[in-house]
Amino acid sequence: ASLAKILIITESMKNQRPDDMVYLSPAAIGQAGDFGMFTHEKWTALDLAKLTLMVSANDGAFALSESYDRGNESFIIDLNLKAKKLGAENTLFLNSTGLDLDPENAGLPAQAGAFSSASDINIMAMYALKARPEIFSATTLPEIDLTSASGFEHNFKNTNTLIGKIPNLLLSKTGYTEVAQGNLVIIFKNKRGEEIAVTLLGSTFEGRFDDMEKIVNVLNTY
Repeated sequence: ASLAKILIITESMKNQRPDDMVYLSPAAIGQAGDFGMFTHEKWTALDLAKLTLMVSANDGAFALSESYDRGNESFIIDLNLKAKKLGAENTLFLNSTGLDLDPENAGLPAQAGAFSSASDINIMAMYALKARPEIFSATTLPEIDLTSASGFEHNFKNTNTLIGKIPNLLLSKTGYTEVAQGNLVIIFKNKRGEEIAVTLLGSTFEGRFDDMEKIVNVLNTY
């Protein structure tokens, strides 16, 4: 699900400067979910990346991948190559959002748009935090106010309800689709100052937060 956006955003920013302009095309706005943004609205790449991670904005992720210098299809290819280079051997990206694929004309149930393991996601999250701390630091905030380059003011609230309950939180990302169910990854520092990545897969929409809180409480006792 949207845990895929961790590497999607990191890689889409490789060939963009923070103040590069990104437009939300009709195809981007047409992605699932309404995050309060508008067709043809213009954003800096940095702000769009931050809000995309904070609220799991599919339109933001799609727009950033569209702006890839060699196009969206090449972006998916390069994204999978990057995962393999990082050692995430059990990971496969089929789109640039993490949304389930809906084979409408085939009469089949929805299929996952990305595949991974918990250990692979931990690898990608650790890489992303080191590569783009200025982006992923926003994922630890409860909410953020941003004004697009088009002049529209927005308030974005974090999809992770554990924000504020996990001490020394460094990265946070939620994910949920019909196929993937409730997912959550965090990176935090324990009492010894060690950075620990934890990924939950296949929980429920609400249960992922309770499950993660229990795990963190246990890890913080050592």
